[in-house]
Amino acid sequence: MAFYMLDAYENPDARPGEVLLFGKVEAEGRWQSCAVTVRGLQRCLLVVPRPEVFEDGDGAIATLEAAVKADPSRRVDLIKLLQERCSSVREEVRGLLTKAGVSSMRMMPVKRSYAFENKDVPHGEQWVIKVRYPAHMPTLPSPSGGGAPSGRTFIAIFGTHQSCLEALQLKRRIKGPGWLGVSQPQRVEYANQTTWCKVEVVVDSAKKVLSAEKGLSVDTASRKPPPLVVASISLKTQINQVSHQHEIIAASVVHISDVSPDAPLAAKDWSSPARLRNFSIARRLDGQAWPHGMETAASAENATPRGRANGGNMVVLQASERSLLTCLLARLQALDADVLVGHNIAAFDLTTILTRMQHHKVPLWSRIGRVKKTEFPRLTGGGHTFGGGGGAGVMSTIAGRLLCDTYLSARELVKSVDFTLGTLAANLLGQTRSDPLAGAAVAAGVGGDVAGCFTSPSGVLQLLRHGESDAWLALGIMFHLSVLPLTKQLSVLSGQLWSRTLAGQRAQRIEMLLLHEFHSRKFITPDKQTYKDKQRKQQMEADAEEDGYGGGGDDEGEDRGGGKKGGKKGGAAAAKSNGPKYSGGLVLEPKKGLYDKIVIILDFNSLYPSIIQEYNICFTTVQRPEDGSLPPLPNPATAANGLAPLPAVLQALVNRRKQVKAAMASERNPLTRQQLQVRQQAIKLTANSMYGCLGFGASRFYAQPLAELITAQGRSILSSTVDLVQGSIGAEVIYGDTDSIMVSTRTDSVDEARDLGARIKKEVNKRYRLLEIELDGVFRSILLLKKKKYAAMKLEPDAGGKLVEVMEQKGLDIVRRDWCPISKDEGNFALAAILSGRNREEVVAEILTHLRQTAEKLRAGQVPLGKFIITKQLTKRPEDYPDAKNQPHVQVALRRRAAGKRDGVLPGETVPYIICVERPREGGPTDGSATVTAAVKAEGTSSDGAGPAAGTGSGGCSGSLAERARHPEELRENPSLAVDVEYYLAQQIHPVVSRLVSPIEGTDAAHIADCLGLDPARYRGASGGSGGGGGGFDDDDSGLLTGSSTGTLLDQDDNFRSCGPLLLTSPNGSTFPLRGVDEVLRGAVLPDHLLTPPDALGDDSARLGQAALVNQVVIRAREAVSRYYDGALCPDDETVEVAGGCRSAVLRLVGGGGAAEEGLVGPDRIAHPDPARSGVLLRRMMGERDLYLQLCHYHRLLHVDGAVRRHFSRIKAADPKSAVTIEDVRAMIPEPLRRTLASAAEAVDSLRRRSHWHWVDLGRLFGCLEGAGVPPGLGPGPINSGSVRGVVA
Repeated sequence: MAFYMLDAYENPDARPGEVLLFGKVEAEGRWQSCAVTVRGLQRCLLVVPRPEVFEDGDGAIATLEAAVKADPSRRVDLIKLLQERCSSVREEVRGLLTKAGVSSMRMMPVKRSYAFENKDVPHGEQWVIKVRYPAHMPTLPSPSGGGAPSGRTFIAIFGTHQSCLEALQLKRRIKGPGWLGVSQPQRVEYANQTTWCKVEVVVDSAKKVLSAEKGLSVDTASRKPPPLVVASISLKTQINQVSHQHEIIAASVVHISDVSPDAPLAAKDWSSPARLRNFSIARRLDGQAWPHGMETAASAENATPRGRANGGNMVVLQASERSLLTCLLARLQALDADVLVGHNIAAFDLTTILTRMQHHKVPLWSRIGRVKKTEFPRLTGGGHTFGGGGGAGVMSTIAGRLLCDTYLSARELVKSVDFTLGTLAANLLGQTRSDPLAGAAVAAGVGGDVAGCFTSPSGVLQLLRHGESDAWLALGIMFHLSVLPLTKQLSVLSGQLWSRTLAGQRAQRIEMLLLHEFHSRKFITPDKQTYKDKQRKQQMEADAEEDGYGGGGDDEGEDRGGGKKGGKKGGAAAAKSNGPKYSGGLVLEPKKGLYDKIVIILDFNSLYPSIIQEYNICFTTVQRPEDGSLPPLPNPATAANGLAPLPAVLQALVNRRKQVKAAMASERNPLTRQQLQVRQQAIKLTANSMYGCLGFGASRFYAQPLAELITAQGRSILSSTVDLVQGSIGAEVIYGDTDSIMVSTRTDSVDEARDLGARIKKEVNKRYRLLEIELDGVFRSILLLKKKKYAAMKLEPDAGGKLVEVMEQKGLDIVRRDWCPISKDEGNFALAAILSGRNREEVVAEILTHLRQTAEKLRAGQVPLGKFIITKQLTKRPEDYPDAKNQPHVQVALRRRAAGKRDGVLPGETVPYIICVERPREGGPTDGSATVTAAVKAEGTSSDGAGPAAGTGSGGCSGSLAERARHPEELRENPSLAVDVEYYLAQQIHPVVSRLVSPIEGTDAAHIADCLGLDPARYRGASGGSGGGGGGFDDDDSGLLTGSSTGTLLDQDDNFRSCGPLLLTSPNGSTFPLRGVDEVLRGAVLPDHLLTPPDALGDDSARLGQAALVNQVVIRAREAVSRYYDGALCPDDETVEVAGGCRSAVLRLVGGGGAAEEGLVGPDRIAHPDPARSGVLLRRMMGERDLYLQLCHYHRLLHVDGAVRRHFSRIKAADPKSAVTIEDVRAMIPEPLRRTLASAAEAVDSLRRRSHWHWVDLGRLFGCLEGAGVPPGLGPGPINSGSVRGVVA
């Protein structure tokens, strides 16, 4: 029987040892849903014996292995010998399985290879024992400590908890949706079916399921797939005021048949009334009758041509919610849709339907899926993690049907400020999502009172049309993004279930791809970790991180690959994170500034996948050092007999993509071309996700050494490329990031720039076999602000081949969603002027004039309300935020949830809000239109920054920033509220524009503030506001000076990540880092252990005394001072090695040409002494700031009072009602230890106080003016000989 599989399902609790395959078959002349029950499945365990079991000291095993190669009939003798050798293992394993309840089993020695991260299991090919027993019998319990079971005679047992579904997929080579053959199926009578499918069959063995690689004929495997039925669902709900639960008022379904799973569907087809069908079901409100004439209006609607096309049953009226649900189930069962679609359907619509069916005890509720069930699963969970989605219990109810949540799909495939249905419909489809009610009422289930729709028949019909429109928009988004064909191709490539790909399980896709590959090569694959196993592993890693704490700083200048901060807290956080804990790609320090000559950017194609292939990096080829250090590259000889599995998989993907792209180039049929485009996109996504699987802690193929080696090689490649460009070619690299470099061409000619790019490409590519660098872009001008932040005018050909300018932005405030549109508009205007190529005076004048005009418009209320909307994403449930009171978007989400709103309340969703004030009594617009009223200015500082604050008014919209945040709907509905214009000028527009114009001579933050009508004195001396302050600093040193509500930023841990540890030597000769008073207060270190090395805990003779501590601290501080005065230099671009270091005394300060001419040599940079390397700039390895930070770090580790204040603040932040006093915290440090530490802290502080960094002596600067004949009134007045702390320009 030819069977097209769509999905698969297993329920090991209710039906152990069985797997259900769902799909379609051709029966009775049409396509019908079909379920195949596969029984008789076997569980397969692989037992790795201890080395002595198969130790071949006498050479008997090797002799028989050689004999088997010559004469396969001798295999019986070999197996007999192996069985004798492993008898003790078989006996022990049999005892374990019998104790677990397994009564029947078979054991056989087989040869398998291992190459993964279990250090106890030997790598390479080896004899293991294969154990098979019926899968319906119990599984072997996991050890209490997690991981694979081990015993006296064996190292580990793999496959103890492998699911039957996964085993079936691997053994029968079932790779995603596609054609299967089912031999000798037995038809199940409808009365005895366990599913709701039209056809159900049973087979008694996995071997009766044939795939393309397991016996299926080529003709069947290459058949065209059957058409699918797709149904989109939208609900309208209201909140029950007693239970606070959503109750369903109406449900709308729009469905379409004959949908190809392979080909994208054109808009004219999915929007054609001839193909679309729909129905809506509404019920009365509790305790109310239908509006007069409702039944007549529904009948009239059903009698229309559209109603007749839908069978005359397009609008259905029901008396109660229970009858609505029963009717909905019956209609869905009759439709028998293969795919259910909806926007946020997994987290809301589906969950709501199931919850209400459970509440009303609706019979045959499982018809919503295709598996017959009687008991509801656990419906809680899901929607609480980043990205939303339904929980496992919810998703199990629709087994057999595919679920396409356009919210989740859009987040994977679309870049958008928010992912609400209205925004996506407007941006992708050009459709406006309208409200069912005009005026103040808003859409049912979105806002307003749904009861307002039930005052008349037209209101009810309008509500139903809105539901149909929402369902149609979700359907349109799915087809527009080609979600079905794309996810199907991804599933086929990886061997993953289609339903899981639709759920966005990217890591599982790569897992399945590698599982199929390594299983086919006879490898023992890693077991999937259970949730409890992951918790145990994370705890062990956290403990190990704490035990191995070294206190060292991170290596700056590299993009940390997700690594966490040092220290106990950081280490534990790193262990709990699934992100990588090693150095990521190299990010060069940019040569900041505005470049008005052409800059080219060159990019390595798929750098990490190419590195894997270039160097044959694989689990099987990389030797992991025992000490955990960076592994060496594989020996090139490993590729002599072909690529290892991992690069071979990537090579196959790359070759397949090349074939598809070649076919696209010659294809003329638009539909076929679209199919090929989807296919090549799926291949690209799969190949680029391969590296991520190696560095993802939750993946079963997680291999940090491999991921670390790949990123290290990437850093080396980028570094050597920079050396080649700046050395052999003589061009200047101004920035580099992971896999790309920016090169200044110093020309206005596009042809010359491209010629330079071609030279670089030729020189770089001839170094490698597979790695390729390409010219990725030509920038006519670029504003380079800092790492990962730039804006450029890119030259791109239009349809006619003519070069046009397109602005490209990366990392800037104006591309982030938490800045409002008005700030983005001003930023874009400033950027367009800066990058226009005009002279500086003209550009500055234009920007300042525009800012004055903008400020006038804002204060006059001439700006649309939408320009003030700030959006921010919820990363968890609103109630789960510990600092919810300080988060504006969380406060808005909590109010919306309390009001029964549906959007902007779930994890992963974005929340729009506007900062408001109470409207002044003297007037202003009160009609809720898109106009604003200027807020009254007030002295002081806003709650979230250092800039000037707007007046907060009084009444219901005052207080902190979070308390003044309102959803746009709240602002429209409350005429007493107005937009806080002064907040937007100071905190939204000023920071964005100030940072962009900071490199432009002739303007500064104070000048920008003056143009916006703000107090310029508050911004004088600042180079650009911070995101929340509107007047902070944007340079590296500002973090030491800027104040905050909780103290100076000098108290923040981030400032000391680059500092070295305070190393002490104990009387027993051990050297150890001082962990600091903070660690004692956190409970990470006992007070008695603070001054004792870890290897001598409990030995009082090894503890440092007061005098020894003070002496060593002073010595370490003086060593830091000596390093500063040594004047050693290092390359500014982090890629040039200076052999032996350089002394500043022997270098010239300014060189001719090169960097000096560009104005890039300054007081903290020096040109390279070698004229041949004049483009290389050097800087101090330890500058003034570095020395000051290091001394502050030493003092901070020792200063008890400072640590006590920090710990007390942490306690109060976590629990404001805590009864703990600061004296209670201070008492945690014993008095003797306190005195010892205080002496050492005073010693290092006395040395630190000698540093005059960031202090300006006004007497020395201006003392010469005193008595120098300066005219009265023009001099500075009496000179104060004191010092002022500030930023040294």
